[in-house]
Amino acid sequence: MSDKEHKASKGMVKYVLTIFVIAIILAVAYLTFFTLGEVEPVIANVKLITAIIVSAELHHSGLPGG
Repeated sequence: MSDKEHKASKGMVKYVLTIFVIAIILAVAYLTFFTLGEVEPVIANVKLITAIIVSAELHHSGLPGG
């Protein structure tokens, strides 16, 4: 890889990471300041979805508790 290609590659990676960081900052600002009501933690949704999947698997497997 030539020096020009190496510099271009570094520049592209820096550009993509900058865009990604800006997107994360905007997302956090939006969730913090512009959402109405109470923001639910993501972990609560994950636990609910996991419980639904486990319940469905138990129901289809015929095991007790389903």
